[in-house]
Amino acid sequence: MKKLNLILSSIVMLSFVACNNGNNVEILGGDVVMSVLMPNTDGMSGSAYMQMIDGINAATYYNEAAIPGYYGFAPVVIGNNVYCMPSTEGNVVKKYSISDGTMSLQWELTVPDNSIASSIVEKGDFAYIGMVGSGIVKVINHQSGTSIADIDLTSYSYGDDNPDISTMIVRDDYLYVTLLQAATYNHFPFQDRKMVDVVIIDTKDNSVLKHISKELDGLSSPCKTTDFRSIFMDENRNIYITCNGSFGLYADHKSGFVRINAGETEFDDSYSFTLSDKAIENDGNPMSYFDVVQYVGDGIVYALVHIPAYSTTPQNMMTDKTEIAVKIDLNAQTISSMGLPRGNCFSLAIGLYDETVLFGLVTDNDCGFYTYNMQTEQTSNQAIIKTTGYPYQFKHLGERY
Repeated sequence: MKKLNLILSSIVMLSFVACNNGNNVEILGGDVVMSVLMPNTDGMSGSAYMQMIDGINAATYYNEAAIPGYYGFAPVVIGNNVYCMPSTEGNVVKKYSISDGTMSLQWELTVPDNSIASSIVEKGDFAYIGMVGSGIVKVINHQSGTSIADIDLTSYSYGDDNPDISTMIVRDDYLYVTLLQAATYNHFPFQDRKMVDVVIIDTKDNSVLKHISKELDGLSSPCKTTDFRSIFMDENRNIYITCNGSFGLYADHKSGFVRINAGETEFDDSYSFTLSDKAIENDGNPMSYFDVVQYVGDGIVYALVHIPAYSTTPQNMMTDKTEIAVKIDLNAQTISSMGLPRGNCFSLAIGLYDETVLFGLVTDNDCGFYTYNMQTEQTSNQAIIKTTGYPYQFKHLGERY
């Protein structure tokens, strides 16, 4: 079975620096799920914690009352359900339920060893678990945590026996499963194949409807297993898929967006938005790949992206501030810097709270969530929510996307 180093794109050799100034606040209940990472010195292992916080008022949060999570993959929050996906850290999927602002464990489900369960979506009482290590989508009843069926996608692989399931989305009766099609032993694509692959599953009987594969202006590597919002649906029910090229490895592989229009099961040939060759307004450099994205409506996406120009030689992943916050217009096909301080490669959190976008950043001076008000267009000059550990997730339970 193929072993994937999926964490490489977002977890690299870093040391932990605690950030704990401001008011000491530890809240057991709230309307936001927040997660942090605390790496060991090798950066490839460490601890993760998640907790409920209340609102976005200025505060500092510690981890004494937080729930341990899995290192490297943020919990997937769907409504009041929170799923901890083990990825490379074992074989137990955990579901927590939120009631009255507090989180409690509902069930644990054991999946096969080395299956690397990393993504999950719901439809009614059912949930679909994408297992990137095995090429299997496991169907479960998410109320009880019982297994129902396995959907084998290994026949849709390229170059080996595993198509490398990334993130997924359900629209109507169809499950759209993106495939990384990674080369053996890493998350990079095959250099000679610049394609976007999606398998569409009919959820009425869990059969494969079709496999769509397209070359669209050099875009490749659809979605990011560490970001469950890297495939999303707009208010018109169009599906957008982020592409990460080769995570900077091959110059002719491009990052950007492709689209599957509402009511369709094929790519929109008229729409491909490449970003890795485009200078970012107010910054001047092109991005390499997406860290995380947040769709907010009206064709607007906020994101944290990697900028190779800010890497040192040799690269120092702990001190290099290579990630910036950007605003992307999917309709006008523009990208501009938000003007916030640059963060290191653990700057991997973004969220939406009413009209406020929150960016998790590890900057030269701060550690936590900076804010941007979409109505006033004002950004904070420091982290409003400060965290003990690298900010890794912010999910408002009332979020509209």
